[in-house]
Amino acid sequence: MLKIQDGCGGGCAYCAVPAARGPSRSRAPGAALAEAAALVAAGAREIVLTGINIGLYGRENGAAAGWDLGRLARAVAAVPGLLRLRLGSLEPQDCTEKLVQTMFDLSVFCPHWHLPLQSGADSVLARMGRVYRTEDYRRALELLRAAWSEVAVTADVMAGFPGETEEEHETSRHFIAGCDLAGLHVFPFSRREGTAAAALPDQPRSLKDARVRDLLAVGASARAAYCGRYIGREVKILLEQVDLAGKSAGHTENYISVTLPAALNPGGWRPGLVAAEVLREEYITGAKEDVNTDG
Repeated sequence: MLKIQDGCGGGCAYCAVPAARGPSRSRAPGAALAEAAALVAAGAREIVLTGINIGLYGRENGAAAGWDLGRLARAVAAVPGLLRLRLGSLEPQDCTEKLVQTMFDLSVFCPHWHLPLQSGADSVLARMGRVYRTEDYRRALELLRAAWSEVAVTADVMAGFPGETEEEHETSRHFIAGCDLAGLHVFPFSRREGTAAAALPDQPRSLKDARVRDLLAVGASARAAYCGRYIGREVKILLEQVDLAGKSAGHTENYISVTLPAALNPGGWRPGLVAAEVLREEYITGAKEDVNTDG
C-alpha cells in the first residue's frame, strides 16, 4: 500500500473525514516515487495507490505543477521490477475517460476498480451530498467495460441512511443488481457527531440490519456470477502467503481471492511469485468486500 494523498474537502452529509483529516493534501511526487522504489527493492511486487480521495491528487494549491493521479500512476508503473499496480478506492466522478485510458496503457495495471456507490437511489444520493447520480455511475461502468470487457468493479454501499424509504431501498437494490459488480462492501449508516446527517432522525437498527442482509445477498450473487466466468480458465495468482505445508493464497489480476492446495505447489512457491493455474470453484475464497456491521 502506497499512500499518496490524505484529507478531503467534500460535503458528504455522513462523513467526518473533512473535520478529522482536514482538506486534501497530496504527497510530493518525489517522495511517493522514492517509497515505491524502496518497496519494490524490498520485495514488493504489487503496489496499491491509496488515500482518502486519490482522485484529488495534485489538485490543491501548492501541489507540484502538472502532477495528477494519472501522471503519478505512470511514474510508479515505470519502477523497475514492479509486476502489478492497482488504484485504491476512486470516487465515481473521478473515473474519467482520460484516467481510464492512462491506466489501460500501463502494462502492469490490474483491471480492478473500486468505485464507491453508497446508494443506487438518486434521491438518497442527493440527501447524502454526493456529487454524482446513478446515471453518472452507469457511465463510469461503461467507460471501464469499453476498455476491459471483463473488468472487475467493486463498490461500497450504505444501508439505512436517514429518511431512506422502503421504495428507495428497493430502487437502490435494483440498480446495484443491474451493475454486474464483482463484489460489494455493505455497511449500515452510523451516526458521526458533527456531520449534517447526525442531526437527522436515525433508522431503527433492526431495519438497517435487514437492509444490509438484503444488499449482501445481492453482492454475493454478483460476486459468484463474476468469479464463475473464470472457473476452468487459467488465471495468474500473485502469491501473498505460503504456509509450511505449501498451501498458498493470493489474488488474480482482477482481484479474485484464491487459495491453492499444497498439492499444486511444485516445491518452490514463495510470496512474490506468480502461479498460473486453472481456476476451480473450490480455490475461490472469501470476498474482501463484505459487511461492516459497525458502520
